[in-house]
Amino acid sequence: MATMFPPSYPGEPNPDNPEFNVYQAMKTLPDHYTVFYSKKFKGTGSWKEEGEIDFVIFDGSKSLLCMEVKGGKIAFDGVDDVWLQNDKVLSPQPDRQATEGMRALMKFFSHDIQDLNCGWVLGFPHCSLPENFQSPTRIPKSVIIDQANFLDIEGAIKKAEHYYIDHYKRAGIDAAAAMRIRQGLTRSVEFIQKTGVRVARDSQQLMQITEEQFRVLEDLEVNPRIAIRGYAGTGKTALATEFARRLGATGQKTLLLFFNKMIAGHTRRSFDRDLPITCTTFHSFAKRTIEAQEPEWWASCSNKSEPEFWEVELPLKLLEIPPSDESRFDAIIVDEGQDFRPEWYEYLETLMKNPSNGRFAVFFDEDQDLFGRWNELPWGGEGITRKLLRENCRNTRSIVSFLNDKHPTDMSPCSFSPQGEAVIERTAGTPSEARAFFEKDVGDLLKQGIRPGQIIALLDKPKRESCLAEVTKIGKLRFESLDRYYDEKTGSVGFTTINMFKGMEADIVFLIYHGSENALEDGKQLYVSGSRARTILYIYQVQPTE
Repeated sequence: MATMFPPSYPGEPNPDNPEFNVYQAMKTLPDHYTVFYSKKFKGTGSWKEEGEIDFVIFDGSKSLLCMEVKGGKIAFDGVDDVWLQNDKVLSPQPDRQATEGMRALMKFFSHDIQDLNCGWVLGFPHCSLPENFQSPTRIPKSVIIDQANFLDIEGAIKKAEHYYIDHYKRAGIDAAAAMRIRQGLTRSVEFIQKTGVRVARDSQQLMQITEEQFRVLEDLEVNPRIAIRGYAGTGKTALATEFARRLGATGQKTLLLFFNKMIAGHTRRSFDRDLPITCTTFHSFAKRTIEAQEPEWWASCSNKSEPEFWEVELPLKLLEIPPSDESRFDAIIVDEGQDFRPEWYEYLETLMKNPSNGRFAVFFDEDQDLFGRWNELPWGGEGITRKLLRENCRNTRSIVSFLNDKHPTDMSPCSFSPQGEAVIERTAGTPSEARAFFEKDVGDLLKQGIRPGQIIALLDKPKRESCLAEVTKIGKLRFESLDRYYDEKTGSVGFTTINMFKGMEADIVFLIYHGSENALEDGKQLYVSGSRARTILYIYQVQPTE
């Protein structure tokens, strides 16, 4: 398989897109090929933008081809000397575009490229040339690759290479010069110039729904009681949200519950206000219910700051309050189901308008049960449809591989997941060293086109007790708490605790652990927190001060 730059197609896979078709074909070339894809070829320093090249195909030693791609029905009018695309005159002409791109490339690599057999080819992936096709006198047929030729792309590329090798008879270049050309292209082509561009591309590829998710959504529509186990990043929250929206749109009164208040708030803002959907956390729902029915009991409780109150006393009190007809629901959906205790489900059963066939869906991940609450599925396991989501569509392949290495699961990246960058691990001997690492790493990301809101620092303790206690600004940008909401469009770099961000996601995440124990040994914690990062993950281990 050829080495591709970028390693994944930078956009939504679309079989109607001619450049996507060509990209997929180029991947099948043998290992010694390197293929660069870019809509705009751009130089650095004093070399300004001089041309556009769709694909640069380098065999590593003797030849380098620049390909111009055109989709649709292509024809050449020899009388008027013009190319036509879907019966419309192409301007500029594709052969001239290819020639200009090749000249710009040769100018840029003037020394290293002089012994290569350089040329250009035309790619027409959506049409086949007729048997009696008469190519323009200036264009040999061997440099035109049509739909039929793309079925044997290796053979078509070799024909074009042989044409230029026979024409120029250049000896080729050594491995050192080949490396300089590859390095020059990766430095000089815009799509891999900046981290911000790569992150935007990877995020765009990850924002797709998988066939597996489509099937589960269909199952949700027809099964009144369903439990969906999904590994990290498999789209559980997206499916729960979409299912709630569909139910609400049909007028069904729906309760969508979470454990984490940040994700509940984030999801709630995505619904239209007129939909009959109550979206909140279990504890917030319980508090409102009790305050409305028995405000004196709520006021008399003096132990609200203790976990035992929220974990046990509050749910038990709920069971003592019979729900009114107005407080019942047609459908109940639970996300983060592994964080709900069995007695919480027992209470939720009483809220169903139709206990026998009312809709009740639970999304959960046993591997994210950090609180030790998960025992088994609710409802005693009877009459339940069970589904499993394995395909991670949130994280890059590098992050999925890292997480599976630390905490083995059956989770796998989906077919369109980009490779992404390797997880970055740092060990700091002192809090001040960790702070210096952080400020430099964030500063470098911002210089590379990353927006402040794409970066989140997740701490294993309150900020005032952490290595970032004294950080209030990074350069001129504020470094501030996310509080209850996360907005990627903010102009600040945000921070919160690891547990507060559970269930959420961001493009770039810094996990900052303090203490003498190696954070990388806690595979389950890394699985939960590391999967918050869509495209780039940093892990800091801060050693304690003596």
